[in-house]
Amino acid sequence: MNKIELEVPITALSCDKRVKPVKLSLPFYIARLGKYFHRVRSSSNHWRNGKYSHTSVSFWCGGIGFVGDKGTLHGEVHENGTLCATCEGRAVGAGLDGVRMINGRSVMYSPRIQR
Repeated sequence: MNKIELEVPITALSCDKRVKPVKLSLPFYIARLGKYFHRVRSSSNHWRNGKYSHTSVSFWCGGIGFVGDKGTLHGEVHENGTLCATCEGRAVGAGLDGVRMINGRSVMYSPRIQR
């Protein structure tokens, strides 16, 4: 399975020792009860009282999720799965996949710094 390099979220850039950015991840996430696979943009491990608490994931569409009981990471979208169009459009438009084309049309997206 191919892992991707992730952006570092601003919350992980703070001096807060309770949040550590994740550098590599599988590219897709689906919530346990979700309909859509989302493209992972950034992720952080969270710590409480010196112990690992949970992992949060941010998507290109602006949504968030949590790894574990709430959802899982995947190397590809399952055969019957549906990919979030907003995630896909923004990731492709930002040049994540190289060619900035959707349905034969050139696309461009200028991502903002995450807050």
